[in-house]
Amino acid sequence: MASENILDDLLFNEESKQRVSIFVAFCMVLAVYHATVFWVIMDDDIAAKDTMEMFSVSFDTNTHLHEEVRTIDDGDREVLSFEVPTAMFDDHDGFGVLYININYQETSGQIGDSCDTVAADLKPNSVQADWQDERNVLSGLSTDCSTISLALTVFPEYTGNQTQVADMSAEHWASQWTNDAHGRGMFELQIEVDASQPTGSVLPTVSDDDEEVTVSWEAVFFDVVVEEIES
Repeated sequence: MASENILDDLLFNEESKQRVSIFVAFCMVLAVYHATVFWVIMDDDIAAKDTMEMFSVSFDTNTHLHEEVRTIDDGDREVLSFEVPTAMFDDHDGFGVLYININYQETSGQIGDSCDTVAADLKPNSVQADWQDERNVLSGLSTDCSTISLALTVFPEYTGNQTQVADMSAEHWASQWTNDAHGRGMFELQIEVDASQPTGSVLPTVSDDDEEVTVSWEAVFFDVVVEEIES
């Protein structure tokens, strides 16, 4: 009986009917609003994305090579310095990445003399580069005469891979990859040699007190190429 009275109040009471009408009208307005947002505003966003300009960003690379041979005494640490010629910065859009290879062989000439231990560290300094890039390899160690390979990302986020970007203009994206400040200055490579002695050798003429180390520097520069992708 109580439920019937409530229903009668809603259907036949004038004040209740007004409240119900207002509630229904509110629900209808809310539904129309959501439909408008989806079909008009969202439709405009989708249309904008469909008409948004797309660009491909690629890189033409040019490499500067430098090689240096150094004889390092047993137990010594030596610092080798390297600076890229100014012309490379003038002729290209940016300095992308620096590769360093350190090679050596056992040079004592003694039978049974194993490879020396060589350690290399590219020390972070004031040169503007992405020293914190997780892809960097700034130190290495070799005990078997294998090559030590180091790498430093100089231009932030540079990978050399082609990418696609949206919106803005070709000039904008080209400017994002044009900066001659990255990589200017002197890089410093520290090398340490721990020479091994032939097993069982007691003769003073049989000694291994230094090692010849060859360091190859490879500075990879790039010119950015931005092209609009035709839809």
